[in-house]
Formats: sequence, C-alpha cells, structure tokens
Amino acid sequence: MPTQIRPPVYESGDLEIDLFRRELRRGGIVAPVGSRAFEILEVLVQAGGELVNKYDIIDRVWPGILVEENTLHAQMTAVRRALGGDREILKTEAGRGYRLLGTWTIHHGNSPDGVIHLDTGATDARSNFPAAAPVLIGREDVTRQLKDYLSAYRMVTLTGPGGIGKTVLALDIARAILPQFDGGGFFIELASLSDPSLVPIVVANSLGLKIGDESISPELIAKSIGSSRTFLIIDNCEHVIDAVADICQTLLRKCPLLSILATSREVLSIDGEYVSRVPPLDVPPEDRPSLGDVLSYGAARLLLARIGALDSQFYPQDQHLSSIVAICRQLDGIPLAIEFAAARSATLGLHEVAERLGDRLGLLNGRRRALPRHRTLRATIDWSYDLLTESERRLLRRVSIFPSGFKLNGAIAVMKDLDLPSGEVAEGVASLVDKSFAILGGKASPSRWRLLETTRAYALEKLSSSGDYTLTARRHAEHFRDFFATFDPDASPEGGDELPRFAREVDNLRAALNWTFSASGDLVLGAALAAAAVKFWLAASLLAECCDWTSKALAQFNGIDNSEQEMVLRSGRALAVLFSQGMTPAAHADLTQALAIAEARGNIEYQQRAVYGLWLFNIRSMPLRGTLALGRRYAELARSDADPAATTMADLFMGTALTYLGEYVEAAELLERTILNYPIERRYRELARLGIDPRASAIGHLSVCLFSRGSMDAAIRVGERAIEEARQVDHPIATSMAMAWPASLHFPGIGAFDTAEQYIAALLEHANRYALDTYRAIAMCAKGRLLAMRGDPRAGLAVLRPSFAQLKATGYQLFASFFHGAFAETLAAAGNLDEGLAEAELALRHAEQMDYMFVPELLRIHGSLIANRNPDDHLVPEQLLLRAIHLAHRQQALYWELNAAVSLAELWQPQGRQAEAYALLSPICRRFTEGFAAPVLVRANALLRATEGCR
Repeated sequence: MPTQIRPPVYESGDLEIDLFRRELRRGGIVAPVGSRAFEILEVLVQAGGELVNKYDIIDRVWPGILVEENTLHAQMTAVRRALGGDREILKTEAGRGYRLLGTWTIHHGNSPDGVIHLDTGATDARSNFPAAAPVLIGREDVTRQLKDYLSAYRMVTLTGPGGIGKTVLALDIARAILPQFDGGGFFIELASLSDPSLVPIVVANSLGLKIGDESISPELIAKSIGSSRTFLIIDNCEHVIDAVADICQTLLRKCPLLSILATSREVLSIDGEYVSRVPPLDVPPEDRPSLGDVLSYGAARLLLARIGALDSQFYPQDQHLSSIVAICRQLDGIPLAIEFAAARSATLGLHEVAERLGDRLGLLNGRRRALPRHRTLRATIDWSYDLLTESERRLLRRVSIFPSGFKLNGAIAVMKDLDLPSGEVAEGVASLVDKSFAILGGKASPSRWRLLETTRAYALEKLSSSGDYTLTARRHAEHFRDFFATFDPDASPEGGDELPRFAREVDNLRAALNWTFSASGDLVLGAALAAAAVKFWLAASLLAECCDWTSKALAQFNGIDNSEQEMVLRSGRALAVLFSQGMTPAAHADLTQALAIAEARGNIEYQQRAVYGLWLFNIRSMPLRGTLALGRRYAELARSDADPAATTMADLFMGTALTYLGEYVEAAELLERTILNYPIERRYRELARLGIDPRASAIGHLSVCLFSRGSMDAAIRVGERAIEEARQVDHPIATSMAMAWPASLHFPGIGAFDTAEQYIAALLEHANRYALDTYRAIAMCAKGRLLAMRGDPRAGLAVLRPSFAQLKATGYQLFASFFHGAFAETLAAAGNLDEGLAEAELALRHAEQMDYMFVPELLRIHGSLIANRNPDDHLVPEQLLLRAIHLAHRQQALYWELNAAVSLAELWQPQGRQAEAYALLSPICRRFTEGFAAPVLVRANALLRATEGCR
C-alpha cells in the first residue's frame, strides 16, 4: 500500500504548527490552544505571511454561521496567549485583517503508529452526562461567553463560591457543544472523593476504561484518549485540587484534541488554564422598579419560577415587589440561596422570608436528596470553610467585620495584634480570592475586596464564636478613625478623586460607629471617630448622619476631657443643622461654644468655621446688620491666616450681606471681586469646611443684584451659570442654593412660567433626595406662588399655606420674608382679603426691622391690598406705594421700582390721574435696556399707551 502523507508540520524557530496532531508546540512543548483558535492559526500559517481578510477567516473557521467580530477578537487573544513570547508575529491591520509573520518551513511525515483511542463503539458522540436539569434562568450571556472560551481554550475552569451554579452551568454548556466531540463527553464527579490518590481511578472509571486500578496513571489515561476529540467535565475539584491539576496537565499535554471544563471553588493554576469566575445572577436595583422591570433580572426570574413550581396558585403581584427585590439583593443573586428562599417562600410567603433573612443561615435549607453540602446554606459554606487553613479561616473571620469591602491596609489593620508581615496578609487575601471567598472589586476598585453577604454572615458567626469579635471591631474602628482623619479635598486639584474614595467606606464608618457606641463598645474611641468624620459628612452632604453621630459623641463629654474634639463636633453639628433643619437655638449655642474653644486654643481654622456659621445663622434669620460685623471679623481672621482665599471669602460674606440689605451696587462689586479672585482649585476645600461653593454662591447672589437692578436677561444668564458651577462640584447644598432664587424669583419674574416650573421640580427632587428640609420648603413655596401667578390662587394657597409654615419653622427668614408677601397676595386673590392684609402688614413690619432688600416689594403689596380693602381710601395706599418707589430708587433697584410704580399708576387710573401716571412710568421704563417680555414691563407699556394722550 502507498504510504499515506499526513497533513504538514510548519516550523519557524522553536515554533511548530502540527496540522495532523492539531498542536502548537513551543520548544517541543505543546501549548494549550482551543480548536477554533488552532483553526485560525492553520488559516494564517497556510497564507505564507500574506494578509488574510478578517471576513475570510470567519468564513473558513465558522462556515455558514453568522459570527460577530468580538468573537473573532476573543479567539485572536487566545492565539496570542498560546504563542507566548512569540506573540508579536501575529500582526493586526486595523479594519482589514491579520497576518502571521516568520520564516516557515514545511515537512510531512507518515501517519504515526501506536496511537491508542477510546473504543467508542459507535460514530455518534456518547456521554455519561446526568439527565438534563430544569432550564437555566438568567445565564444567557454567561453561557454564550463560555462557549466562546471553550472554542478558544482547551482548559477552562469555572470558579465561584458554593451555590453559584458552576455544575449546572457546566453541564448545560457541555450538552450544547457535545456534537462537536466525536470522542464523546464525560462527566467526572469528585465531590464524594476524600483520597486525592484515587483521582486517576475515578477519571478512568468515568471514561469506561477497563484497566486494573493498580495500573492506572494519568499517562495511561492520556494514551487511551489519544488524538480523539473528547470533552471532559471534572466537577468539584477544590478538595483534591493538586491531584486534579496534575492529571489535567498531563492530559492536555498528551491529548491534542482534548478539552476540559473543570468546576472548582479554587483555581487549578496550571499552564493553559483559562479561569472564568461565574458571576451571581443579576439582581434588581433598590429603587423598586415596576414588576415588569424586576422580571428582567435573572435572580428575580429564578426566584419566581421556583416558587411557581412549588405553589401552582402563586402569581407575583405589585405587593410582592419590595420582598422580591430584598430577597434577591440580600442573597447576592446566588442561585442556590435563591432556590432555598423560593422553597421557604412557597410555605411562609415572600414577605416573611424577606423579613427573616437576617437569620439566613438557619432559615434557608431545602433539598432532601441533594448532596449533603447542598442541603442547607450553612452546609454549602461549611464545605469550603473546612478546606481552608487555620490562618485563612482567621483572616476570613476578621475581614467579615467590613460590611462594604476592604483594602489591603484594612485587612492588615484587623490582623495587627498578630504581628504578621504585610506580605503574608496579602497572600492570605489572594488565597481567599482564589478559593472564592472574596471577590475583587472590579474596574472601579481594582485593589478592593468584599465578601458576599451570605459568606460574610457565616464568617461573622465564626468571628463571634472565636472570641475575637471585640478585638477585631476595635481594630476596625481605629483604622477608620485614622483613615477619615486624613480627609482633605485639597488632596487632588479638582477634589473629584478624594470624596468618592472616602464615600466607598461610608458603610464601614457606620459599622464602626455603631460598635463604638454600643454597650460593648468604646465611647472615647467613638467620639474620636465621629470627630474625624465631620469634614467628610459635611462634604458629602450626609447632614442627618452628621447631626446624629456628633450628638451621640457630644453626649459623652461629661466624662471625656478633650476640648479639641468638642470644638470639632459642635462646629460640625451646627453647620449640619443649619443646612438641614434651619436656624435653631441649639445650632447657635453650638457655634458660640465652638468659637469660644477655638479662641482659647488659638485655632484660626475653627474660628473661621464658627464665625462663618454664626454669619450664616444671622443672614438667614435676618439680623442683617449683625452679619456685616461678622463678615468684618472673618476678614480679620483671614488676614491673620495670611490666606488669600480666606480674604476672598470675606468679600463673599460682605457682598452677600449687602445684597440682602439692598445695597446692590456695592454688593455687586464685592461679589464680582470674589468671582475674579477666588482660586477655583480651592473651592472643594470650602465645600468640605463650610458647605459652601464660593464661586456658585457669589455668582448666584450677583444674579439677585442684577435682577433687582432691572437687568433681568443678564440675571437669568448669571443665575443659570451659578447652577452650572454648583453642578460641577456635585454638591447637594451648593446646587440647592444656586437653584433657589432662579426658581423662586428670576423665571417667575420674567414670565417664564414653564421654565420656573421645571426648576422648582428639580429643586424639590434634589431636596427630597438629600433630606434638605429647608430647600424642600422653599421649593413648595415657589410652587404655590407660581400656581397663583398662573391664575389659580386657590390651588396656590393650598400649597403655599403649609409650605410657608414649614419654611418659617426652619427659621430661614431670607426666603420666608420673600414668600410672606406672596402668601399675603395669594390669600387676598383667593378671597381671604382680611387675612392677606394682616399677613402683609406683619411681613412688612418684620422686613423693615431687618432692613431687608424686599421692603419696597412688601410696601407695594401692603399698599395694593389696602387699596383693594378700602377702594375709597386713596391716601394710605398712595403713601405706601410712593415709599416703595423712593426706597427702590435709592437702592437702584429698578425692577422693584417699576413694580411699585405700575401699582401706583393703576391706582391713579380710576381717579383720572393719567398724566401723573404717564409722568411716573415713562422715565422708569426708559431706563430698562432688556427684559421687555417681563409681565411688569408689559403692563407698564400698556399703561403708557393708555395714558400717552393725557400727558
């Protein structure tokens, strides 16, 4: 018979591409490469260095199949990985294709003798796979990816914690791809095996090899498989991991067409292994989407499908929504835990199971016929925990103290008493990741790890029973005391990296504080931790928490002698209260005491903080003249601080005070100087220290000056710029402050009611999200006023009355006095004229006492309502309106001057005083250069046209 010429071998240096054995060899050693990846190598090497179009590759390797380019890219990555140090010979020409470089020689050989194959007894692929399980739910994307991996790599290991569904996933994929393996597919179960030396025997038996046990070796099994295209699933490898690694390494080296899919809670760490960490099922978000949205998440679909299988009467409804979301999230999307929860929900109900998940390890158990390690949630974790070394168990127990993940320095901190080298702790963390106890944080936190909640609950139990809980909790609290004490928004030029880094630790901060203030905690440490966190709370606008924890810390000061901490805590609590609750006497007392301590200690920074707090208290509660003195005091502190930014802050405080005093010209000069001189890179520092963005605040108050002076269009532009500035720093208080006047005054004042409505809604949503009661009240007052301005005073009053009462309760008199006038007008328009008149008189009296900027407008409202109450009494309304005009003129407040003048002209009309009306309005209107669409200018021009012939 003629000699059969087998397919050639291509050689280039140390590389060999053997088309007969389907092997890529480097220096005579077989490099692991999947079947698809090898087919790509075959196409490229046969092209002799020429460019191969990417579409030609797809047609050759995937004939008749529609394949996306990202699949080709994945295979190319596998080829490069197999080429190792020679990967540079595979060249990509973007958008065109690929070429394989190198000088390749070709030789042929005869068909090899002595190859031993498995006796399949049939040409059809055979397998010993278990009967198909229920359809996989929520694994569509993972299944698709794994099929690609198995075509690119010959050894794939599925890892993940117990109950993640590795075995079910492996079998599902294996059944789908089995037709590609004419040598068959074999399932090798190792769960019940306790002696690692028996691994080859179990493998041989699963493959149906008839060999005496004493003679079985990995080499003999490899010889039996030979070059047949065979697929193995080796299940549950973690407890005999070394023996499995050895046999897999041998089989892959000697069997070129063999593919292996292993499942293990620990990686095998062998050459050619591709590790695929099986993710949890995706879980629905906390913000309670609709039931239809929830069903798009795999965890929810699995939960409801399994409940339905156990209870044919069950049908999910909207009242189940919160329980479904809670169960899926608290169980981290772990399929086995969700199946246990489904079994319990079928008997106890979803709500009851969701409420009792704090005891998940005792609550969740289920399948009587399952493997012992899968019968309860606790048994599932026990299996893996028992495989850890004692040092790994101790580390796992201690890092469970971190509720929101940990970094390496945190792990080192809680192991501090053991005096372990940091490298040893790092190795321990890496081992916990390899054994599927810890999860790496991903791209957003590449050096951060966390435990799944169920694993953490288990480890916390172990920590408590070990006797190490108190020591670990103390180390944890000390670590975060030191960490939050370093919070400094100036650490990065834009402040953007600093806050998120600390915000990631907020749950750890809460846990540490909860322990320190518990019965078994340490109050001294708790006070120090709370003081260390004050700057962060203020910068992050976590105002309610700041109030709560500083109050708990300050309550301990009867027995703690540390005035520096008291200064920090009182200052922080006062600012948090001012921004969230309003101008309370307790906040004023805290500021006064903090200032006294700062002065006694010579602490300039906290003197500045306290003076600013008192300035803010005064300006909002409206002893406005007192704010000027405090502004000057801040300027003196700035000079002693020798900080140009502090000097500019003093300009801001003085300019703001003068704005509300109606000194618009001088105020605008100071505010413009602030905008020009304040170093923008320092704005995050003021946000952290004082909760204020100097630029946004200065620009916002400048817009009030411009509006009052009649430059309405410019005011709108500047007001929107202030909002944009505040949004750039992404600070809730700064953004709320910037939106308040445009929503309340500017847009309604120019008649842009739709835009005003949008800004009011945005302010309300913002205030609700961050629990800013003061700004919530402002938004609701603005909403009520807008309804009245749109011609529905009764609807406006229904909103304005309660929200105005709420605003007054906060003590925020700056806005309360403005809305007081609107409240009076709305009362009168809704038919409550006497009550409206009384409120107008009260608002005017209070504003005059404080020299408030809106006195001209309140005079106008009071005069107009008196005219409505007594149509025959012209004298008193006229006197009030003239006073309003003259005061606004002195303030150079053109807008308010025109407002009062229009009301007086309308009062004169029925009296036949058209000429006087024209003489009053004409020079005022001529001074306007913009804002001609504003309702008050439209009314004024209509009056001028009506009186023009009477001048």
